[in-house]
Amino acid sequence: MLPQMTLYNLGAAPIIAKLCRIAGVQEAVKQHVQHSPAKSKISPGLLIESMIINILSDRQPLYRLKSFWENQDLNLPFHIDGLDAGQFNDDAYGCSLGKLADAEPFKLVSSVCLNMAKAHDAPIKQLHFDTTSKSVQGVYESTTEDPLITLGHSKDHRPI
Repeated sequence: MLPQMTLYNLGAAPIIAKLCRIAGVQEAVKQHVQHSPAKSKISPGLLIESMIINILSDRQPLYRLKSFWENQDLNLPFHIDGLDAGQFNDDAYGCSLGKLADAEPFKLVSSVCLNMAKAHDAPIKQLHFDTTSKSVQGVYESTTEDPLITLGHSKDHRPI
């Protein structure tokens, strides 16, 4: 009798995980985001990396990421024993994203981009990160449609 086997459809997850390690995603998040192992056994860096893997391979909403990871061999992309898909839940992602928003995301993204450029010996003569935001003010002629009201925060008033 053959032993029971579990089959996983890994897709691009292991390759994307390797690229995240080359880019130093977890390390960059660790540098900019506080983590208390007493509150959460899984680090924000690992959660952000797992979210990147999902976005680039399957694109599930936050509330479905747990079910995405239930169908994966967690040891293969992360090389960490003892991970459980239950740790990849929407509360954990929400907490990590909140901490990431409170940190300096621009510096984190810059760090990851520079790590990737260095890893591939890409010559850098000039760097430009465009973080332009546009705002419009004034009085305008009325339109026939009701205005679309949106909520949000201008990048002009965020801390740098």
